[in-house]
Amino acid sequence: MGVIKIFSRSALLNSLGIFIYGCSIAQTTICQGKVTDFETGEPLPYVTIGFVDSKIGTTSDIEGNYRIESYYATEQIQTSFLGYYNETKLVKKDRNQIIDFQLKVEQKVLGEVVIKPDKDYENPAHTIFRRIVANKDANNREKLDAYSYELYNKVEIDIDNPKKNLINFFLLKPIDFIFANIDSTSEDSPFLPTFLGETVSDYYYKKKPKKEREYIKATEISGYQNESISALLGDMYQNVNIYHNHVTIFDRSFISPLADNGLIHYRYYLVDSAMIQNKWCYNIQFQPRRKQELTFKGNFWVNDTTYAIKHIEAEMAKDANINFITNFHVEQEYSEVEDEVWMLTKDQLKLNARFLIPHNAKYQKFIGRKTTTYKDFSINQLANDSIYAKDATVTILKGAEDCGIEIWDSTRHIPLTVNEAAVYQCIDSVMSSPYYIMWNNILRGYYRFNYIEIGPYLGMYSFNSIEGNRVKLAARTSNVVNPDLRINVYGAYGFFDEQWKYGASFRYYPSRNPRQFIKLSYKKDLEQLGTGGATLGTDNLISSLSRITPGNLMNGVQEFYGLYERTWNNNLTTQFRFDNREIWALGDINFNRFDYNLSNTVSVSSITTSEFTISNHYSFLERFLETGFNRTSLGSDFPMFDVQYTYGIPNLLGSSYEYHKAKLAITQKIRLGIYGTSKYKIEVGRIWGTLPYTYLELHNGNETYFFSDDAYNLMNYYEFASDQYISVFWEHHFEGVFFNKVPLFKKLMLREVVGAKGVYGKLSDKHNSELIIPETTFSLEEPYIEVAVGIENIMTMLRVDAIWRLTHYDNPNVTQFGVRVKLQPGF
Repeated sequence: MGVIKIFSRSALLNSLGIFIYGCSIAQTTICQGKVTDFETGEPLPYVTIGFVDSKIGTTSDIEGNYRIESYYATEQIQTSFLGYYNETKLVKKDRNQIIDFQLKVEQKVLGEVVIKPDKDYENPAHTIFRRIVANKDANNREKLDAYSYELYNKVEIDIDNPKKNLINFFLLKPIDFIFANIDSTSEDSPFLPTFLGETVSDYYYKKKPKKEREYIKATEISGYQNESISALLGDMYQNVNIYHNHVTIFDRSFISPLADNGLIHYRYYLVDSAMIQNKWCYNIQFQPRRKQELTFKGNFWVNDTTYAIKHIEAEMAKDANINFITNFHVEQEYSEVEDEVWMLTKDQLKLNARFLIPHNAKYQKFIGRKTTTYKDFSINQLANDSIYAKDATVTILKGAEDCGIEIWDSTRHIPLTVNEAAVYQCIDSVMSSPYYIMWNNILRGYYRFNYIEIGPYLGMYSFNSIEGNRVKLAARTSNVVNPDLRINVYGAYGFFDEQWKYGASFRYYPSRNPRQFIKLSYKKDLEQLGTGGATLGTDNLISSLSRITPGNLMNGVQEFYGLYERTWNNNLTTQFRFDNREIWALGDINFNRFDYNLSNTVSVSSITTSEFTISNHYSFLERFLETGFNRTSLGSDFPMFDVQYTYGIPNLLGSSYEYHKAKLAITQKIRLGIYGTSKYKIEVGRIWGTLPYTYLELHNGNETYFFSDDAYNLMNYYEFASDQYISVFWEHHFEGVFFNKVPLFKKLMLREVVGAKGVYGKLSDKHNSELIIPETTFSLEEPYIEVAVGIENIMTMLRVDAIWRLTHYDNPNVTQFGVRVKLQPGF
């Protein structure tokens, strides 16, 4: 801070007043001053002063003074007064400034009038569009220092015009009572409501520091009690902001009709103007300039003064390359809730989808709808600090899931129709039927016997060269026992090695908000090192069938670990973990060490370590779907960081090693609009200390026919090890940019994907003193690189990659080219 000069008391108070006032009106522009005659210096009353290329203005008072305050300032301000020349001066946006004018008397001489054609004529819709773009920041609600509102959200899924073959489908016969709720009054074709969810919540936003909090006061979901689904039905995860350049729908980036470069992607036409709710507005239609781009067609009404959107209707271009979805329609209504503050007051989304009916290969159409209304706005008034103190972005308030009919009737903004009200009872009846319970058990992979669940089915049988045929029986407690407690146990037997394997784990959530859980786990089993959990694992039928090699490079492992994890806020999660592991060699692996006293190689029966790890995951605005004990990231548009430190503890529970490990990883998904989406991951790591090679960084290989995102798909297990390294994974999904121009590929809705993976590292010879590194394990002074070109969206769910290995051809059992398959369903 600089030196503060001494002012008089009145001057200091005035300065502080101006400073505090200026802070309170951040992001507004204030121009004030006096208009006088240049020659005489006398004040000029009733002079028009306004922002250039805008309808925002005022007039000077009897003393020549004026003042303008607006979010919609342009870069210049100008006077207009009969008998005087106009005077224009520059404006500093988002500032409070004094701008005085001294006007000169105009001497007019009537001259020759020549009329010529206007060579500079521009489509008036383009002129209006440019002004919309120029005022986007002012009209976007994110400009505000703070705001809050109450919202009501209703989401429903309906079967559109149920076909007779669906009604008569034998699998639905036991629950055909659902068809009694077909509504034939409110749509062009009859529809059957099958899902309904409602929420009422209070939403709060502040700009500095940016924080969003939503408190769900009431929630009702047909047949379900799930906080994560309730959160997804709130405002945080269901928002379409048309002022953004790209609108993300179904994880695809559509170009907004209000994008800064909209003139490149859309044609605009001025078709009408009218007075709407005391606001004169222009009506502009927009259409895509080219086919196959992820764009919309529709129209919007825009205010002629602020260039804020009053109403917009847009639907997805019919030739957009999106699975299952045949149409997507958005309709939004905006209102000026305070002077120069426009807020979204009604939001309606509708999508049409179709899915194949298996028994007759015909399509059944579905309709999804979301209706949201907003009211009780508070603008630029910061909520109490306690509102933002919660760790979670979305909080389900106590009792929100138990609201009675009386509370809902007085709370919901829009009454339910008779058929909508019947959906809740209908779905509850379906979910309690034995027929539904049976199919739910089959499809979810576990069979539930009230308190106990048996599964997963695919893990009950597998095979490998060490165990031969392997059978496994696993059980876990169901949510009926305790929704915050899960106990897992399993036992497995290999008929070739004639050995039992077993394990058990305990997981408990002392708190869901903030999210905290404790886990204890023990197992004695087989493990494939060098996969990092990236592949399918070793003890399921699919991995056994897809294995390229015999599976004879496994280790025996006896492991105990305990961990505690806490999510501190929506951005940071910390985990503390303790591990004690003993591993021994099996199959074609041998553990040997050179004994210098005996000058000979000796066999090592097993290796034991104990270690403590602290890891932090940081992400900004990452979204999650949490169902029971499972938490799935829905991603973030910002980089995500993972930092991990491990300390090896010597002389604890049989451990013989002291070491340090550090790791940093950065991942991000970058949306590039019509050019697709890129994903990258950069990871660096280092190990200090002397360790057996099994505890170094064994870079993840893949010896199956399935494509792995987190492994090198043409790298063998145990092929490379490092004690310091840097790796880069990158892939780009073009989303059909090229294939959409080829008729056959376009019809099949195929999409292009390319990728590359590489790793560079070093491996010290000192580690050989602990365990002799196999001759087939190498260091990475020369980087390992592989590249891939693939086709995805084959039959809406398959991806096939052709992969080339570019380095280390001299290593044994190397495959220079391979094809890998991945199950990747999606929109």
